[in-house]
Amino acid sequence: MKRLIVTALLVASGCATPPEKIAAVQMSSAEYSGKDCAVLKADQARSAMTLKNTSAEQQRIATNDAVGVLLLGVPMGSIGGDMETAVAVEKGRLAAIEAEMARKGC
Repeated sequence: MKRLIVTALLVASGCATPPEKIAAVQMSSAEYSGKDCAVLKADQARSAMTLKNTSAEQQRIATNDAVGVLLLGVPMGSIGGDMETAVAVEKGRLAAIEAEMARKGC
């Protein structure tokens, strides 16, 4: 039994990261400095939607990994790759947009 638990933990370490545990990539808000508040708000909405979609896909992959490990001992969800990088980049982009919005008082 102890061997099974250790094996499951080792395999689980290769599982996809849930989106809420993925840190944002640091991005400069300089790309957004020349934009007015209306454009920034549109960029923010677009980025938030992209983040929502990539996070949902990453959550699906992480869930499938957990089920795969539980049933088969293999993280099946992330076999085709995961969306961790896309989630981290989008979190960084959204933070940069929101920082520029705060700087401009939008």
